[in-house]
Amino acid sequence: MSEERMTILKMLKEGKITVEEATRLIEAVERPGENPRVLDAPKPPAIPAAVQPTKAALERAGAKDLNLGRLTELKIHGVTPAFIRAFKDLGLDDLSTSDLVEMKIHGITPSFVLQFRNAGFNPSVGELVEMKIHGIAADFYGQMQALGLADLSIGQMVEMKMHGVTPAFMTEMQAAGFDATLDELIEMRIHNVTPEFYDEAQRMGFEDLSIEQLVEMRVHGVTPEFMQQMAALGLEDLTLDRLVEMRIHGVTPDYVRKMQATGATDLTTERLIEMRIHGVDAEYLDMMSEFA
Repeated sequence: MSEERMTILKMLKEGKITVEEATRLIEAVERPGENPRVLDAPKPPAIPAAVQPTKAALERAGAKDLNLGRLTELKIHGVTPAFIRAFKDLGLDDLSTSDLVEMKIHGITPSFVLQFRNAGFNPSVGELVEMKIHGIAADFYGQMQALGLADLSIGQMVEMKMHGVTPAFMTEMQAAGFDATLDELIEMRIHNVTPEFYDEAQRMGFEDLSIEQLVEMRVHGVTPEFMQQMAALGLEDLTLDRLVEMRIHGVTPDYVRKMQATGATDLTTERLIEMRIHGVDAEYLDMMSEFA
């Protein structure tokens, strides 16, 4: 039984069509000689005779599967037989039209490929393009090696470039006394942990801060200004953990001033955090004082 007939009978059983409608539908699908004609796929446009010599030259250089569309694309982007041969001589002899066009667009040259091969890499077309986009040259790898980051992959170098982890940044952090891993350097860059920020935190009395602590301060907005404001309000026990907690729970200088203005006593950092967590503010304390 055909699939169409089974579908019609199912519709009849479910009451979606009448017996008369089902009969007409079955007759229609089983009527011979009325199957729709399958159209032939359109043929690609023929390559003009004037273009045939160019096609032949590109194929001799190593280009493959050329049709009129691909020939046009190569022409638009200036991909010549000489360009193809130069990469073929480097062993890149299985490049598609898309590969060739992308390499041409991003200015990837044989010398660019050789720089990385001489540094011990064997990059793919995708990796070459990515490095070119992010401005990674072979000397970047050499500089990072000299600073202690050996055996970097292309993916790691791309990530470093994306987040602004430069040799200069590494030098600054090392001069500040940090021996950071690659992941730590990237995290510090993402959260804008700079040597200046570290110096400011030290001036506020926070000595020997770890990279993790500095990142935590940046993530939660524990700045030297915030610390100074809280200290100016007379708060004690301003440890790093307390300051982070205050930022997490919204204990701001304005909140502290308003709570102090109510005349409330014992406003320690721990007490302020606890009240903020439970929604206790100055208005609530004023209202409760009316019933005292």
